[in-house]
Amino acid sequence: MRIRSRLNLLVFGSIGSLLLLLALLAWFVGEYQVATDQYELFEDISNGNLEKISLRDQYFLYREARANRQWTEKNIRTRQLVERALGQVMETTSRGHLETIQRELEDDARIMTRIVDNTAEMKRPDANREILREMDKRLMSQSLLHTSRIQDTVAALHQIGDQARQTAYHHLIGAIALFAAILSLVVVVNLLFVGRLIRRRVLALRVGVGIIADGDLGHRLATNETDELADIALSINCMTDKLQALANQLKRDLAELRQKDQILAESESRFRTLFEKAPDAILLADADSGRILDANTEACRLLQRPLAEIVDLHWSQLHASDATRQEGGQAQHPPHPPPWDVSAVTEQVIVRKDGDLVPVEILAHRIVLRGQGVVVGVFRDITERKRVADEMRRAREGADAASHAKSEFIAHMSHEIRTPMNAILGMADLLWESELQPEQRKFVQVFRSAGENLLAIINDVLDLSKIEAGQLSLEQVPFNPAEELNVVRDIMTVRASSRGLRLIHRVEPGVPEWLLGDPTRLRQIFLNLLSNAVKFTERGTVSLVVEPLPPAVLPEETEKVALVFRVEDTGIGIPPDRLGPIFESFVQADVSVTRRFGGTGLGLAIVRKLVEKMAGTIQVASTLGEGTTFTVVIPFAPAQSGSSPTLPDLCGVRALVADDDAHDRLVFQEHLERMHADVEEATSGDVARAKAAEALAAGRPYRLILLDAHISGGEGLPLVDAWRQAGYPTTPIVTFASRYREHYQERCDQAGIRHTLVKPVRRADLVRAIELALQLAPRAPHPLQPDDASGAGGKRPWHILLVDDSEDNRLLIETYLKGVPCVLQTAENGMAALDRMRHASFDLVLMDVQMPIMDGHMATRAWRQIEQERGLPRLPIIALTAHALKEDIALSLEAGCDAHLAKPIRRKILLEMIEHHANRHGSPTVALLRLDP
Repeated sequence: MRIRSRLNLLVFGSIGSLLLLLALLAWFVGEYQVATDQYELFEDISNGNLEKISLRDQYFLYREARANRQWTEKNIRTRQLVERALGQVMETTSRGHLETIQRELEDDARIMTRIVDNTAEMKRPDANREILREMDKRLMSQSLLHTSRIQDTVAALHQIGDQARQTAYHHLIGAIALFAAILSLVVVVNLLFVGRLIRRRVLALRVGVGIIADGDLGHRLATNETDELADIALSINCMTDKLQALANQLKRDLAELRQKDQILAESESRFRTLFEKAPDAILLADADSGRILDANTEACRLLQRPLAEIVDLHWSQLHASDATRQEGGQAQHPPHPPPWDVSAVTEQVIVRKDGDLVPVEILAHRIVLRGQGVVVGVFRDITERKRVADEMRRAREGADAASHAKSEFIAHMSHEIRTPMNAILGMADLLWESELQPEQRKFVQVFRSAGENLLAIINDVLDLSKIEAGQLSLEQVPFNPAEELNVVRDIMTVRASSRGLRLIHRVEPGVPEWLLGDPTRLRQIFLNLLSNAVKFTERGTVSLVVEPLPPAVLPEETEKVALVFRVEDTGIGIPPDRLGPIFESFVQADVSVTRRFGGTGLGLAIVRKLVEKMAGTIQVASTLGEGTTFTVVIPFAPAQSGSSPTLPDLCGVRALVADDDAHDRLVFQEHLERMHADVEEATSGDVARAKAAEALAAGRPYRLILLDAHISGGEGLPLVDAWRQAGYPTTPIVTFASRYREHYQERCDQAGIRHTLVKPVRRADLVRAIELALQLAPRAPHPLQPDDASGAGGKRPWHILLVDDSEDNRLLIETYLKGVPCVLQTAENGMAALDRMRHASFDLVLMDVQMPIMDGHMATRAWRQIEQERGLPRLPIIALTAHALKEDIALSLEAGCDAHLAKPIRRKILLEMIEHHANRHGSPTVALLRLDP
């Protein structure tokens, strides 16, 4: 029989006996606990009855409602305790006593209620207090009797409970003693059984295990029994077998380790050789202390120190600045990181033993070597690299200087070309306004056009140079895209009409009214594209269409609005192999194109660079002989609505719109009605003539006439002559035509019509023409051209100082000012100008910027200083210069000029600027009138 079975039988028998004893002990414990609970319950009933007696006596003495309430609560609590006891007590005598107490409590409660009622009755004024007092005494006696009975009964219960508790206690003590005796007997029996059965076998196992532990792995334990100890012996034998196999394996592994140690020693020798022969200097330093642990041969050569001097040095002794500080007696270990900081590849300067400084590049790694943190620093001498980098830097600076010199050269050449161009174009304008024969007028028109083309080429070269130099800055101002494209359309309409082309312009719905960007450069882009389209199109149409890019194409996170601009023509087209190069500078689609159409090839290069500067894209598609399409996509930021111009109030003004085109009549009618004018229409010249006659006969003549010059086949201008003869000599007339022709303007001048427009008419141009027509009818001479140039009309002539070193430019300005009420003096440089300004009084100074001896900016600054020192009023100074860039304008204003006028100078702009500033002599306000050449 196995040991386990025997032990199980012994254990189960012992456990059964103990469980039986525990059950008996638990029963006696329960009996004692029940007796104790009943005794405590009887004690609570007795205490409650005693508290009732005290509360009853208190109420009887003081008749307080509080005492009665407390007595009632205590009585209820006592009755609840009695009911609880009845639920627990099964003994007949005790239950009889409890039922007696319950009845007495109920009777006592009724008596107490009657006492309370009697007390309330005694408080009534008509109560018989003697009878009530007698009744109260009897009730009190009855209450005392009931209370006494309750107390006696409780005492009997208390005695019964005490006896029951004592009996249960003695039973419990006996049970505990019996349990202890039987438990001791079980333990003794088990010990005797286990000692006899197991002790001998365990001793044999211990001896056998000791032999194996001493190293005799060949010893085996006896396993002739079939019990658990035999199983243990068998397991020990198996473990011994495994230990013997493991020992054999360890012997083999030890032999392999000896072989590997030999190989490792050879490898270490090989890597040591590589370490010593490495082309870069290598240092090993303690990661915590910074102490150098080892160095290779290249490191010794780089530092010019033997290995013995390098080992145990602190890293700070190799750093140039640290070594310098140590020589000065400062801190031994400065607080900055070591030269071979592991955070990144760094460049440092180390010091050799002889004091020479060597720039090095350091690549570091942190490793753990034999349990110690080590930083491996690889040093590379970069002296040669530094030398090459310095040479490259000097070369780059030279290239930058050459680029700057090129920009300066282009700017200087632009100035030198613009200066004679000013005289050429100015004199051409003066000749154009003089009395010329038809052939002479044709000659003047030729060199005027040639001068304009040359000026456009100069401007393109300046723009391209500025873009390539990275000096082009874009404005970010609110603008109306539709209005800007209307300006482009108006400019190009004249060119397209002169070539017999139809210009189509369309703004699709959805284009925002206000955007943020550079409207000037935007106009430049599409003026270039449309100019090319018109130039290379002999018949057909040229169109400009703008539409919003669908939101789905834009990134979700962007807040910008992208517009798509398409410029299409029906021209000669571009060969497929030339589509890419056309955006390069000085490149056209074909050499033959240059000979046939002319041009420098700069326009599209400037367009592409401007579009890219605006973060946009430009693409081109073309078919030879059919036409070309340029697609431009530019993103813009949305902007607040700009300020709309205030429309004039034409309330009470009768206006006649004479046009045979119903659409144009509707447009003009809507514009006039928004200005509150009273509008009538005429669909032909005859209808217009009849309406004018009827209005004149009725005494309500028209105060404004809008007339199509080509109405009813071209009878518009003859109709004006008829009106003048019929009594309308002073009626303001604004004419418009579908295309521009020189003879059309000449004919209008002959008819006394000074306000002419070209369809399609912009609202802003129409409003301006109406304002001028209503204020200046009939036609008057120029504001600066009074009837007598001497100022006899009562107006003092202006005193103007012209400062310019070019005799041609001085002659041009003098010619411009002929007939103007002014006294003109001249000076050839800034020094001479200051001398004249000190000794004479002027209303205006026209100051050239680039002059010998003293330039215009320097002279202006000097004069502003004189004004400040002497307290003089501000003298208007207008800068005249061939420099036309925005930076040049800023320089003029910074120098103290009130305005900047770029050459070539137009007579009309010059006269307007003189009138504007001369009339404000003494005003501190600075006005900037920018003129795009």
